[in-house]
Amino acid sequence: MIINAYILLLIILGIFLAIIYSAPPLRLRRNYVGNLLIGISLVISFIVGVLSISDLGILFEVKNITYSFILFLLGTVVTFAKDIKDVKSDYKFGIKNFYTIYGKEKGKRIVIFLVFLILNTPAFILKNLVLLPLTFIVSLSACYIYYKKEDEKPVYIVSALLMAFIFVILYYF
Repeated sequence: MIINAYILLLIILGIFLAIIYSAPPLRLRRNYVGNLLIGISLVISFIVGVLSISDLGILFEVKNITYSFILFLLGTVVTFAKDIKDVKSDYKFGIKNFYTIYGKEKGKRIVIFLVFLILNTPAFILKNLVLLPLTFIVSLSACYIYYKKEDEKPVYIVSALLMAFIFVILYYF
C-alpha cells in the first residue's frame, strides 16, 4: 500500500502546519507553538511511513504509540536549542522564546535542563537499564558542548541517534 486517504489527509495536514508555522498572519514560529508544530510534524512523518507499509490498526500498537510520544517530546524540546542563534533578532522582532524571556544565560540553562531531561526520558519510558547510562553520558556531553559553544548540532545528532536506537529496541527486540 503506497498511498491511501489517511496518508493524503496527513500530508495535507503537514502542509497546513508548515504554512501556519511560517507564513503570515499566524507565523507561529514566533513562540512556543512553533516548537509544538515541529514535534507534531515529526510524528506525522512517522505515521505516514507506518501507514505506507501497513493499515491503520498498526498505529494503535503500544510500540508505535510509544515511539510517536517520544518523537513528539524530542522534536518539540530539542528545537528549543536552535533559538540561541537568533537572540538579537528575536529581541528585535518580539519573538518569544527562553532566551528573549529569561535572558541568554538563564535561557541557556533552562534549555539545557529540558534537553537533558528529554534526551533521558526514553530510557525511563522504556525501562531500559542499558539505554539509561548511554543516554546519560551522551546527552550530558551534547548539553555541555551546547552550553560552551552555543552550537545545537550535537543536541540534534544525539537526538537523531537516540531515536534510531530506540526504533531498533522497539521494533527488533
